[in-house]
Amino acid sequence: MGILAIVIVFAIIAWIDLLPLIRKRSWKGIAALLFFFIPALVLAVLWNYKIQVPSTLLTLGEALKSMGISYKP
Repeated sequence: MGILAIVIVFAIIAWIDLLPLIRKRSWKGIAALLFFFIPALVLAVLWNYKIQVPSTLLTLGEALKSMGISYKP
């Protein structure tokens, strides 16, 4: 039941947010929406199945640190 609810909610959000962008042919807007929408959907499904997901902020921090972008406390 949980997966069905997640898919329905994400489908409604996609319907509301994506259709106007498609009508306007805003390709950059579509790309930006999907950039955040797809990972959010994947994380929601993983959390529903109780799969342990590492912190996205820690992963982002490590990626930025490896690129030399960090701050000194």
